[in-house]
Amino acid sequence: MVAVATADTSAVALPPQRRSGWLAGGLRFDWVMIVLCTWGVGGVFLDGWAHNHGRVDESFFTSWHAVLYSAFLAIAALCVFVLVGNLRRGLSWRRALPAGYWLTLVGVGVFGIGGLGDMVWHIVFGIEEDVEALLSPTHLTLALGGLLVLGGPLRTAWQRTAPVHGWLGWLPPLLSLTFMLSILTFMTQFAHPLVNPWATFEELRSEARSEIYVMNADGSGQTRLTMRPRVSSLAPTWSPDGSRLAFVSWRDGDFEVHVMDAEGDNLTRLSQSDVLEGLPAWSPDWTRLAFVSRRDGNDEIYVMQADGSIPRRLTENNVRDFSPAWSPDGNRLAFSSQRDGNRDIYVMQADGSRPSRLTSHNASDGAPAWSPDGSKIAFVSHRDGNDEIYVMQADGTSQTRLTHNDAFDGWPSWSADGTKLTFESARDGDREIYAMHADGSDVRRLSQNPGVADTFPAWSPDGNRIAFSARAASFSGLDEDQATQALGIAGILLQATLLIGAVLVLIQRWQPPLGSFTILFAVNAALLSSQHDHYWVIPVAVVAGLATDALFRVLEPLPARLGVLRLFAFVVPAVFYGLYFAGLFLTNEIRWTVHLWTGAIVLAGFAGLLLSYVFVSPRIPAERLDYVSG
Repeated sequence: MVAVATADTSAVALPPQRRSGWLAGGLRFDWVMIVLCTWGVGGVFLDGWAHNHGRVDESFFTSWHAVLYSAFLAIAALCVFVLVGNLRRGLSWRRALPAGYWLTLVGVGVFGIGGLGDMVWHIVFGIEEDVEALLSPTHLTLALGGLLVLGGPLRTAWQRTAPVHGWLGWLPPLLSLTFMLSILTFMTQFAHPLVNPWATFEELRSEARSEIYVMNADGSGQTRLTMRPRVSSLAPTWSPDGSRLAFVSWRDGDFEVHVMDAEGDNLTRLSQSDVLEGLPAWSPDWTRLAFVSRRDGNDEIYVMQADGSIPRRLTENNVRDFSPAWSPDGNRLAFSSQRDGNRDIYVMQADGSRPSRLTSHNASDGAPAWSPDGSKIAFVSHRDGNDEIYVMQADGTSQTRLTHNDAFDGWPSWSADGTKLTFESARDGDREIYAMHADGSDVRRLSQNPGVADTFPAWSPDGNRIAFSARAASFSGLDEDQATQALGIAGILLQATLLIGAVLVLIQRWQPPLGSFTILFAVNAALLSSQHDHYWVIPVAVVAGLATDALFRVLEPLPARLGVLRLFAFVVPAVFYGLYFAGLFLTNEIRWTVHLWTGAIVLAGFAGLLLSYVFVSPRIPAERLDYVSG
């Protein structure tokens, strides 16, 4: 049997009592409350999943809300039932609810007020989207009420003077704290690296809202084709006859491949799944579309008919395959892949057979684009310290750098006659569309949109137009990379503080048994992973939890051992985010430099160290308590 020792505490509460069959306090009540809290927290994350996957409509009365509010009603009924029953049997008001649960009853009232307010808010102002769904006043009121409710088992265990014996007695306070942490991370998921992995290439490309535009080949006549607020549309590609555009858009809860007329009409969704799909490429006979999909667990190249039917997987491995591009004769596909440990350019037959590697540099190569005659492939490479445009022969030989500057250059697209390339670049402060001769000379800026990121240019088959996507810059004075880096670092600092705060709560009062931190980390990560289907974070959290359990056994960071506790508070978040970045390396294309992600790990440790001073203050000599220097 596991015994959970208690640290010194002056908090004292009356022991559990029974009277006439009514439970005034005890483990049974804690477990009933934990079951109902599990129901309620599940409802919260289910509602969040619905918002993040486009499963909500303009109504307060949804099945997601039914799960959440039915749990609230069950908790309210339990509290009132026990309160009234114990009062009728002669218990005093102070003892009518178990110790620590009066704040739960207050939380029920706060949650009820928030729920009524939320219904009115939705009727008056409509359904919130994105970050506003987390920060609306009524939702914050609901969160406050929820925290008060969820904390009941933790508060009552905190006040008991007897040691907690066994997992049966330990799980209620542990899960209570885990659920409280989960609500805090849910409400701040817009700044959580487990939900928004800002350090990856994918997040850099997908977070801001984009629209599809078209312009003349000289940059004039810029016209917006997609016009749906709060929906991202990006990465357009022309059909071979120039009559249609395929693109990726977030319209139904995830990124999917869509197609529309070249004038922006007759929009149709082609890919049909619940996972990320995008970067479409038309076959030269325009009967098929190659695209990237995660429907089998990671990014792979698929092909489907031009109407979206008969999707078929072409690549099969456990790493990312990305950016498909058809050869002009339709017999081959170029793409980028990490199958040999580094992102390189590959080519395969149109049926997925005979893949061969074209680039083998130790830096990342991607975004291949065939020349119209099929003799060359333009691509992007980081081999000279930043992303630049290169060109090579179709067999991978004669790799030559075309652009030369210290800013990002990417996503090349050939003109119809093969004499020019258009590409995006941040050389003038923000992402704009440029064109140059095929040898890299005569670089000209085509788009002139300060404060807007113009990306993914695609030259039309007749050479007269260029389609591209555009989105507002994230922050004034910051380019896109800087904005995502700032958000990512800020999110890591915030979430490291919340995580180590929960850990310090436990060790300030108890000596948690082996496995406690694994449960804390894993349950929280599992709930968060559901919001954007980032399930790879679960094993990362499990390993981090096991490491924290081991560290606690080795170091024994009790409040009485301040130096060891400070070390523990530094190491735990540093290890957690060290493993997080290791997970990113294994599952995604990490975008941050080694300086940035190693610095983020150290900063996470410092956040934990500083918070330890809040939980356990340094000892002050008694003779100096009242001394104030003049």
